[in-house]
Amino acid sequence: MTSIDLIIKIGGSVLTDKTSYETLSPRSLLDPLFDSISNLHATTRFLLIHGAGSFGHPHAHAAGLSIGFTPPSPKHVLGAAKTRHAVATLNRMVVGELIDRGIPAVSVNPGSLLDGNWSRGEGTKPDPPPQTAYTALLRHVTALIDAGYIPVLHGDVVSSPLFGSMILSGDDLIVAFAYALKPRRGCVFLTDVDGIFDRDPKVFANAELLRTIHVNRKTGSSNCNCVTSESITVGSAVDVTGGMSKKLASAIAVVRGPLEDVQWNCRVVLVKAGSDDASKALAGDLLNIGTTMLGDDQA
Repeated sequence: MTSIDLIIKIGGSVLTDKTSYETLSPRSLLDPLFDSISNLHATTRFLLIHGAGSFGHPHAHAAGLSIGFTPPSPKHVLGAAKTRHAVATLNRMVVGELIDRGIPAVSVNPGSLLDGNWSRGEGTKPDPPPQTAYTALLRHVTALIDAGYIPVLHGDVVSSPLFGSMILSGDDLIVAFAYALKPRRGCVFLTDVDGIFDRDPKVFANAELLRTIHVNRKTGSSNCNCVTSESITVGSAVDVTGGMSKKLASAIAVVRGPLEDVQWNCRVVLVKAGSDDASKALAGDLLNIGTTMLGDDQA
C-alpha cells in the first residue's frame, strides 16, 4: 500500500491576496514558503494540496457555485469552466515554483477524476463526496507517488450530468487523502493566521490562540468552543468554501478518522505560513506549535 509521511494543505489566503482578483501574494512570502516545502523532498514523502484563493473564489461566487450543486444550465456550466480554468492556472504556478527548485511536482486536477454522481441529499446542499467517489482520483495520485512524483492538487469544481456543478474544496480533499493514505506524521494546514483562535484574530485584538484541541473520536466533540460567529469571520474577501469553520471541521474529521479503524492516529496542526512554527511542522515536529489537534486517546 502507498504510504506517505505528511499531507500539506496551503490555504488560498496564503498563496493569493483574496481581496484582489487573481493576485498572488508577495514574493517575500511565497519564496520562503516554496523553499521550505522543497527542502522536504530529500527526507519526506508528502502530498501537497492548495486552495483556490482569489483565482477560484470570485468566479465560483459569480456562478452561484457556493450553494451546492447548481443546475447544468449554460450560465452555470460557463461559470464552472471559468472557475476550473482559474484554479488550474494557479496550480500551474505552484507546480512551476516547485519544479524550478528541483522538485518533481505534477499537477492533478481533482474535478476531472472525481465521480460527481453521488446522492444529492436533502435541500440545496448536497451530501459531501463519499470516499468511494474518490476511487479514480486516489488511484491516479497513488500511482504518481509510487513513481516518485509529488502530486499537487487544488480546490476544484466537480460536475455531474445529473446534478450540475459544485465546489470541491481543498479541505474536502485533505480528509479523503488522509483516510486513504494514513500519513505517518499527520497533516499540516498552512494558513494566514497562527492557528485556531477563540475568535477571529483579524477582528478582535484580544483573541486567544488555542494551543491544543482534543477531539473525541466517537462523537466529534472537542474542548474547543471556538465555532461561533465571531471566530469564523473571514473578512471581506469572497470565500465559497466556508473559511476557517470549514478548515476546523475538516481537521476534526481527519483527527476522528474512519471510526471503524480503532488504531487510527493522525494529528493535525494549523500554523501560519512563513512562521517558525510552520518550519517546525514541515520538519515533522507537530507538537507545541500553532494549534495542534489530536484524538482524546492520543498523547
